[in-house]
Amino acid sequence: MKYREIWRYLVERPLATVAVVALVPRLALAVALNRADVWRLAPDSYQYIAVAEAAAKGHLAEFWLGYGQSLFDSTRTFTLQIQLLFEVFGPVRLAAQLISVGYGVLAAVLTTVLGRRLMSDRWALGAGLVVALLPSQIGFSSVAIRESVIWAMVASVVYLALRFWNAGSGRTTVGWAVLMVVPLVLLFWLRDHSALLLLWCLLALVVESLAQIRRRVMVLFAIVLFVPALFGMGLGGWEFAASSGGQLGTVRSSLGADAESAISRPLVVGDDSLGFFSESQPVLVGDDARGVLVDSSPQAPFSTLGLGAEYEPGWQEMGRGIDQKYVIAGDGRWIAVDDDLAATVSQFPTGLIAVAIRPFPWESGTGLSRTAAAMESPLWSCLFLLATVGVAARWRSDPGVRLLAAVVLIFTLAAAVTQGNLGTAFRHRGQILFALVLLAMQGAEILWVRWSSERVGSRR
Repeated sequence: MKYREIWRYLVERPLATVAVVALVPRLALAVALNRADVWRLAPDSYQYIAVAEAAAKGHLAEFWLGYGQSLFDSTRTFTLQIQLLFEVFGPVRLAAQLISVGYGVLAAVLTTVLGRRLMSDRWALGAGLVVALLPSQIGFSSVAIRESVIWAMVASVVYLALRFWNAGSGRTTVGWAVLMVVPLVLLFWLRDHSALLLLWCLLALVVESLAQIRRRVMVLFAIVLFVPALFGMGLGGWEFAASSGGQLGTVRSSLGADAESAISRPLVVGDDSLGFFSESQPVLVGDDARGVLVDSSPQAPFSTLGLGAEYEPGWQEMGRGIDQKYVIAGDGRWIAVDDDLAATVSQFPTGLIAVAIRPFPWESGTGLSRTAAAMESPLWSCLFLLATVGVAARWRSDPGVRLLAAVVLIFTLAAAVTQGNLGTAFRHRGQILFALVLLAMQGAEILWVRWSSERVGSRR
């Protein structure tokens, strides 16, 4: 069978092709990591396994000083599935990994499904294959972490949002809207700020319809307004955004305090060598690490530190109600926090480069993960360039392009002012890959068609 015939055969079956190509390396890597008992690729995967095992055994409430219950609840879309498998098969690590594998395959397939609505089948197949074969996608969806579940939920919302927007009758519109809310809710139970950003992205669909109020516009606004309120974020998520906006410096400092790949060098102003605090380890509050709590010792002389003399013994947030806010690194260093808007603005250019295209190839370092990320980054740069072509050519005429562009833009801009280290930034970058690849493939198809037309014209 010739290569063209093989390619034609694959193009005629794009979903099956992408599913098989995505499944094989993920499954192989998951089994290999499990057999070799390697955790280096995702050290925090033990947290999800630990809380799921505690839940399966019925003692989650007292597990991990209460943080276990918080972690389980804030990631229940993932951890609940692990718990159910553990109750059936026992605490087997591979069971948790297979959940990630399945959702990683689903993310690649959904990319292809979306691509078939935006471009020809062969380019849609190419988009799916990029997601299926990109090393970081294979790696992060072969270990017991929630990333691949997030990818699949974000892609599902985008797909259902486009079906909702293009629906004909009123009943069909409402039906697709209800279906769209399901993965949205599941995403709120995975990474709440990503779910809120995605909700805001949906407003990109409304651009062409502001002049005429339609039923679908009203339904969409209702979803954007009221779904965040169900999760205590206020109408449209405004309360959550306002409170988080005043703590961006804390988020960046917390993420970068103990990281070798900190995006900006933290300002170290002291350490705990004088024994002002107990030996309790700092505790990050929530997934977005809005603050750090320390067990303050009753005899701690805050006045000698220039922090003010009033404090309450027990668990308290450093810096709340005193002169300076700090986060305490794992080695006892005091990292000064600057939550001012000016600090966030000054961080933006550096943060944008870090979350979009770093680490550069010359920043590979000695670790395998860092080297792999550095080798992959040039591809991301190419994707961003090609995506710019795709958006410029079709953003006026295609609501799907506007929605995908909004996902890439809003998620990237938000990450630029919140991420504190390259490792987390690179891992979270996977949330936008499906959208970026679709826009890039559309741009590549446009350039290919133009080049082919010019080539044919030059021969005449």
